[in-house]
Amino acid sequence: MYKIRRKKIVKKDDKIKLSHSQNFFKEERFVRKLISITGISNNDTVIEIGPGTGVITSALLKKADKIIAIELDKILYNQLRANFKDNDNLTLLNENFLKWKPKKEERYKIFSNIPFNTTADIIKHIIEVMDPIPTSTYLVTQKEAAQKYILQKDNRNSLLSVVYYPIYDIQIIKEISRFAFKPVPHVLIVLMSIKKRSEPLIEYKDYTLFKDFVSFCFTSWKKNIKESLLVLLSKKQVSKFNKQSLLNKKPSQLDFNEWILIFDYLKNNTDKRGFNNISGSWKNIKKQQQNLSKRHRTTKLVKRK
Repeated sequence: MYKIRRKKIVKKDDKIKLSHSQNFFKEERFVRKLISITGISNNDTVIEIGPGTGVITSALLKKADKIIAIELDKILYNQLRANFKDNDNLTLLNENFLKWKPKKEERYKIFSNIPFNTTADIIKHIIEVMDPIPTSTYLVTQKEAAQKYILQKDNRNSLLSVVYYPIYDIQIIKEISRFAFKPVPHVLIVLMSIKKRSEPLIEYKDYTLFKDFVSFCFTSWKKNIKESLLVLLSKKQVSKFNKQSLLNKKPSQLDFNEWILIFDYLKNNTDKRGFNNISGSWKNIKKQQQNLSKRHRTTKLVKRK
């Protein structure tokens, strides 16, 4: 005889807690040490994403001039509002950071311990959406996620690390013990910094084309760079490239200077038809990532067996 299985009802609050789960710092004293290596001072306005229990908020209030803390969870927001009701230099918002934008004239920094499962969305929002962008961003996040944005010395690079490198200086500035958090995470944690370069390493007029070219090479599923170039240039043009050894590498194996050598050669030798073959490659990747992110954020009901 078969039993009737009832669907599990997921409440709205449960969805929020599940999708925005976070590992919080245990000690304010430890957070103050982290803030001290960032250069945040009493002249700064600092944005905090997801203040949670308020440990970072409390530390920032002792260091910065003005704090804007953005908390999505309504319960946590109400607790923070009660705990910090006497702090005039704190603005507490019950909003989604991914939909929030700063005032046009405001200069600010970001310091946050972000939910690890929203790292990509948050970095994308900071780099590509916020206007003006922060003068400095400091994020506590999973080491593996941070490394995707940083050019590696062993040349095992990702698409994002190559695309952002000309405009942003992205680094890991400190590794953090897992036992500084509650609950203790099962991954390696770091403090990463993101700063816009004072001078770009590629002229802004060429940056869109560079992003498209790099995106095309990473996603064309060719054996090496040479095969990707043969889609854009003639065999004769490719054979004239004076650094043939570079063309035998995979995209992830090229360092930034090698990308520039190949990109400059492409610019000077391809025609409009070649450019059309790669146009929009970066936008297509971002669209795919956005769709994937939406699917991950959707809470699915799973039937019990």
